[in-house]
Amino acid sequence: MTLECDRVGGINLAQGVCDTEVPAPVSDAAIRAILDGHNIYTRMDGIPSLRYAIAQKMEHYNGLRCDPETEILVTSGATGGFLAACMALLNPGDEVLLFEPFYGYHRNTLQCLRVQPVVVPLTAPRLATRSRPHRCCHHAPHASARLEHSRESQRKSIYPRRNGISRATRRAARSFCHHR
Repeated sequence: MTLECDRVGGINLAQGVCDTEVPAPVSDAAIRAILDGHNIYTRMDGIPSLRYAIAQKMEHYNGLRCDPETEILVTSGATGGFLAACMALLNPGDEVLLFEPFYGYHRNTLQCLRVQPVVVPLTAPRLATRSRPHRCCHHAPHASARLEHSRESQRKSIYPRRNGISRATRRAARSFCHHR
């Protein structure tokens, strides 16, 4: 994927390829941490001081109180976080809306957990007829991808695929469209 993307001058959404320099404060802190002996595995839920800092940020900036001991999990990357969330929240036979374009790992992980991905193709953004469009954001690891759609374009993307989708998934899709 990386070679083909480079060949056509595209943006690689399939892999976490970073083409920017590591900021000096980050590399300096990493070197300092290694020299200070912080080079072992942490607790599986993350370093306590980081979880507490996240809890403080959530309360200060977002007005949300989170218990850093029971409600915050720090993973070593988006892939591990995605797997942990899927294993905690999904059951075999569940269906999950997977918006295109998506990272291939997402589909594979869902299928390994016997969860049915329901692929929802996104079309190119159109001008919204309202002054403020409803937004749907798609996460691509290590890239900033934001696709903007009107509520109607979201409905058209999801509802034509309803034949193979359970009622629960259709309800979730409908709710998603109405609340965005």
